[in-house]
Order: sequence, then C-alpha cells, then structure tokens
Amino acid sequence: MKIKIAYVVSQLNFGGAQTMLIRLMKRIDTSKFEIRLFVCGKRLNNSLEEEVDDENIQTVYLDFEEKQGLLSNLLNKAKNYKKFSYELKKFDADIIHDHLDNIYSFLYCILNNAKLVFTIHSWPDRLNTKKMRFFIKKLFRRNNLELVGVAEAISNRSIEIFPCSKEIVTTIYNPVDLGKYAKQMENESVFNYIHVGRLTPIKNQKLLLDAFKKLLETKPNSFLTIVGDGTLRDDLENQVAKLNIDNNVAFLGERSDIPQLLSKSDAFVLSSNSEALPMTVLEAMASGIPVISTNVGGIFEQVGSDILLATPQDLESLYGKLLIVQESVDTYEKVVRIQNVNIKKFDVNKVCEDYEKLYKKFSNS
Repeated sequence: MKIKIAYVVSQLNFGGAQTMLIRLMKRIDTSKFEIRLFVCGKRLNNSLEEEVDDENIQTVYLDFEEKQGLLSNLLNKAKNYKKFSYELKKFDADIIHDHLDNIYSFLYCILNNAKLVFTIHSWPDRLNTKKMRFFIKKLFRRNNLELVGVAEAISNRSIEIFPCSKEIVTTIYNPVDLGKYAKQMENESVFNYIHVGRLTPIKNQKLLLDAFKKLLETKPNSFLTIVGDGTLRDDLENQVAKLNIDNNVAFLGERSDIPQLLSKSDAFVLSSNSEALPMTVLEAMASGIPVISTNVGGIFEQVGSDILLATPQDLESLYGKLLIVQESVDTYEKVVRIQNVNIKKFDVNKVCEDYEKLYKKFSNS
C-alpha cells in the first residue's frame, strides 16, 4: 500500500522552500508514495505553478485570505481551518509535510492525532518561537513529529530552542538538479556579478550596492545583475541612481531562466543578514561560479570554505570579497574546486532518497 503524503505550503511564489518542494515532488517514487499538494493561498499564475501542472501533480488551492481586525481575523482563521481540515480529511494522508510553519498544519495534526514532518527552511529564531514551542511540544509528546533542518546549523539550533529531543531532528539538505546548470564563456572584458533573491531588508541589498560602488572605483569594468522583486525595489533603484552606478547595475525582476542567467555570470553574491540554506547558493555552485556571501546560517556548509565569506553587515569585508575574485585567479579557481566537491551532497536524487527513508520510518513508528 502506498504511503500518502500531503504537502502543505502557504503559496507557490518564488522562494527556496517552494523550489525545494517542487523538486522533491517531481522525483518522489510514485510507486511507493501517493502525493497531493495543498496551497493555502490563491493561484498566482506563475512558472512554478505551471511546472506543477506540467508534472500532473494533484494540487488543491484553498484560496485563503487574510482579514483586518482582531475579531474578523479570528473568525476568518476558523473558517480557513474548517476548509483546510475538510480537504485534508478527504485525502486521508498518512503524513502531513509542512514547509513554512503553517498554523493550519499544526492544528490539524494536534486535533486529529496525525503525523507531521516540518521542514525548517529559515533560521529557527526567525520563527514565532513562542507559538512553535507550544505546537512542537504537543506533537512531540504524542510521537507525531519529525523536524527537518535544511542545514546542520539549523538542526542544532532547533534542538537548542524547541522542546524536543535530537532523535526527531534530521538534517536533509535542499536539493539542486546538477544536470540543469553549466558555465558558459562570456565576454572577458566585463566581470559579471549576479545576485538572486527577494528585495527585502533581511537580504541587505543596500550593503551590496554600497560595496559594489566601492568596487567600481578600482574595477570599472564590473557589472551587477539583480534578479528578484520585493518591497525594497524602488528604494534600491533610487540608491543606484544616487550612487551614479546606473550603467553598471541592472534590475531584472522575477525570472524563470535563472540557470541561463547564472551560466553567463562570473560570480554570485549574497549580502544577507540572515539565511538558512539558500537555494540560490546551490544553483550558483552547480553553475560552476564562485559564491561570495556573508557568513550566515548554513552557507559555510554549502560552499565548503570561508574563503569568500564576508562578515555580515560589514561593507569593507564584502568589498574585499568582491575584489579578490577579480584580482586572484588562484583564489577564484580554488573556491570553484571546493564548491564542485561539496555540491555533490546536495544532488536532488540523494535528497529525495533521504526524504523517502524518513517517510517510511515515520509512517511505521
């Protein structure tokens, strides 16, 4: 008999958790598992949803909306939960697998004595820890919970702050399809940096732009491509104008051709204040380009060295890492060699096998 897995995600927008989930669902062994995806929000009509449709993955869009006002919001959440519970019971899953600390998944599993796998994609301290401690304690006492950290650092921190034992915490890395990415030779007269991510304060693209401005003073033939969208886009575009670097920076918005964009770049750069195990870093590594990043979350685990890892929120440190990949061929090539070895543990096929083993063990416990 197949094990039935209900995957739950808030929305199929562009993000590491959503990308990881789609890669997992596409490769899971359907002779052993029956899967269904439950999306709490509405359809967004984007390429991620098209990918799910193309794979014929059964998907239920629950069309939840948020309401303003305390009473209206509480009544709305009760209505949402009733719909969520109805759809989940129809599927009668053996395991609920939640990816974004969805309150409805936790409530459903507590009220129905159901098993929950919760993959923690962000740094645990960024979650609503008071709420999560309550839910995790309830499920842990009933032996109905498995926590998955997408990096060892996240797993270890989760054990520290949540009321559970290390026996229910597993590290399973986010996956990357190694055959999907490749480096192309481009114009050697321009050095192309690329940043991919949401344009939000936590990603600290303002620091990146300041460091890039400083870099242009000694390396004027540098170019920075920024892929992604978010609340800070207008502010960042204004910053570029004020720094007078318009001719060296391009904002592309959200794109579905990330592999192609990475293949034409010389280095990837991330300036975040906080991360877990970002998919964009794995994609850059798979493309054969060096990753320059602030040393946060599980990024050291990903890249395998601290050679190009900068101190968070430190302009001079990030500038120095941007500079060295152009000034030292030896450093550039050494980092790529280390990344090429390290990327193998993130192969999508291995990650899928790890999740399948977890599901089998958990369903029989």
